[in-house]
Amino acid sequence: MPIGRINANSFSQYSGCKLFSQMPLSQKTKDGLHEANYKVMTDIQRASLPHALCGRDVLGAAKTGSGKTLAFIIPVLEKLYRARWGPEDGVGCIIISPTRELADQIFDVLKIVGKHHAFSAGLLIGGRLLQQMDETVNFECSQLQILVHDEADRILDVGFKKPLNNIISQLPKERQTLLFSATQTKSVQDLARLSLKDPEYLGVHEEAERATPDCLEQIAMMVPLEQKLDMLWSFVKRHLNFKILVFLASCKQGSGLISWFCGGWKRRGDILSFSSWFAYSFLFIVKLGEEAS
Repeated sequence: MPIGRINANSFSQYSGCKLFSQMPLSQKTKDGLHEANYKVMTDIQRASLPHALCGRDVLGAAKTGSGKTLAFIIPVLEKLYRARWGPEDGVGCIIISPTRELADQIFDVLKIVGKHHAFSAGLLIGGRLLQQMDETVNFECSQLQILVHDEADRILDVGFKKPLNNIISQLPKERQTLLFSATQTKSVQDLARLSLKDPEYLGVHEEAERATPDCLEQIAMMVPLEQKLDMLWSFVKRHLNFKILVFLASCKQGSGLISWFCGGWKRRGDILSFSSWFAYSFLFIVKLGEEAS
């Protein structure tokens, strides 16, 4: 595949593609996708990639878990590869996500799919992007090629609107922007007007009643305060073969619950050590933004 920008009129011939192997991608990207066993594109990938690969701005709406990460990782890799991007060119792409967990996930996918490319990548955790842009001498963004907002609705929900506007104001106007979210709120639309230029609007699940996948079962239980721990204990015992995430309000509450649970195994006569506890894939998570103590 020759290096260079894909002709803007070429997207139509790829709009019906269902496999990554049918797309006009570099061999380096194709190898990364193949080795990661990514073969068939999801709805949002089929809809957005033909436009994004041509350099168009994209405003994409799709359910959580629909494959939005690859929908922007692939255009990022291809754009920088075709531009022959190197270390002397500065920062070529910025991807903004609402949580460190999601940032880690994106970073992992980037390393897997982009393993055959020679680009360097890094993680900035804790909302320090604006600080780095202001204070770090070698953090050069004047030639930025592509900006990505992932889960834009959640970014705005956590009160990041003002810093986000400040970041955008410092980036070059001539760039490509990809914005993805599960829902299209007024705040997301305002952000799109500020950061996107003549975007392609792509909504692949607009008629869906929920923003979450249909296969995700959600159950709500009203439990008296004094019965919450016993109810959680009972639920965990019945689902030992599943991965479980327990969201808590504070680090202190999480530490107390872990101690209570580990002691509970012994009190109830179960033979289960603290180390084997983690073999069951339990993860206790405190509220976003709280530092460990």
